[in-house]
Amino acid sequence: ENNNANKGVGEKHDYLKQILNDNNIDGIADAFFTKNEIIWKECLGKSTFNKPINDSTLFGICSISKNLTSLAVMFAVQDGLLDLDSPIIKYLPDFKVNSCYEESPEDKITLRMMLSNTAGFTHEAPIGNNVDYSCKSKQEHWNSIRETWLKFPVNTGYSYSALGFDLAA
Repeated sequence: ENNNANKGVGEKHDYLKQILNDNNIDGIADAFFTKNEIIWKECLGKSTFNKPINDSTLFGICSISKNLTSLAVMFAVQDGLLDLDSPIIKYLPDFKVNSCYEESPEDKITLRMMLSNTAGFTHEAPIGNNVDYSCKSKQEHWNSIRETWLKFPVNTGYSYSALGFDLAA
């Protein structure tokens, strides 16, 4: 066992308790680890469902996935596999989205717009969003994006959206 692992355990615990109290946070899980071992971990408080947080509590990674998706897309761009400025239908030929502003917006939407939240997408898809756990497949989720309506004409505004990243993934 690493002797440094237990140094300051009380201080870490007190610090996490202070974060919870100062920020009105219900619960927190924190860990320090290497490739091969967990150096330190602590779970405090309760989850959204008012259950104690422990080693088995599942947390959504939510918007952290946006960074990972963007990184993967940029590696593919670097390797010449994708083009940031080609219409998304080049990669997803069956993709459609509704717009009251223009015909065939999918012909204009690019990866660049999707990754910069300027495509006009709504925040979430009807199926497979942050509060819908009934989604059975990625395809079902992607198909439900077809039911959404753009919030503004393609590339004319900014609106934080998970949809562009879901499609880019």
